[in-house]
Amino acid sequence: MSAAEAPDRRGTLLLVLGALAGVCIAAVSLVRGEPAPRTHDAVAFVDGRPIARDRYDRALAAVAADRRGGALTETDSERVLERMIDEELLLSRAMELELASSDPALRNELVRAMIDRVQAQAAEAPPPSAEALRDFYEREAWRFRRSPRLTVEHAYYRDEAAARAAVDGAPLESDPGALPLPSGPLTIGTLTQRLGPTAARAIAELDVGAVGGPWRARDGWHVARLVDRRPGDVPPFEAIEDQVRAEHARVQAERALRAFLDARRDEAEIVR
Repeated sequence: MSAAEAPDRRGTLLLVLGALAGVCIAAVSLVRGEPAPRTHDAVAFVDGRPIARDRYDRALAAVAADRRGGALTETDSERVLERMIDEELLLSRAMELELASSDPALRNELVRAMIDRVQAQAAEAPPPSAEALRDFYEREAWRFRRSPRLTVEHAYYRDEAAARAAVDGAPLESDPGALPLPSGPLTIGTLTQRLGPTAARAIAELDVGAVGGPWRARDGWHVARLVDRRPGDVPPFEAIEDQVRAEHARVQAERALRAFLDARRDEAEIVR
């Protein structure tokens, strides 16, 4: 291959790769419900399907941005349009082959795009009033409850027999060099970080005053006594108003998606 032919081959390869990427992008746009452009807004038609002028203008702008301010020539504009036509041809064939159903990556992208579209529509609803937001906070207080605080007496043993003796009533005395727990009431998250999830869950379920373990550690065994349990409280509305608003929006988006799926189920013929 001559040096003169190399740029042309490279350009053709980039065109094909770009067009293949356009299949996914165009398919997702269809799922997101992009409205069909009017006839006089089209710059070309492919098998009767219009290529919208605003899409073409955005593509030109992207190419111009890559040029860092360089002016586009008429040839550049023609190449952009030809690439978009190639994308439409590839998209048409992808639909014929039902790639949206058979290709896992494309299928996941389409599903994610549909979820985003439904939830974006929910986000366009008017924001909740102050009264509605406070009512949500009071009705769904469990969502904002802080984690319980646990006061724990802890010991670490390298020998399992010594650990079991501590559970049976021997004093809780860690082996030399053991890293102590932070003092004061601790969250379950802190206990999980320091002792591991198994020990943390078990400690949270102990009766106050009870000793539990031994639980396996990397090089030994944990034993702990639950000294005190402080139930998690719900912060005042004013202190977490932004959190309440964000949680309200998230819940509304989830409900919108569930309602959409329920409606689609009612319309669909489903055979199990």
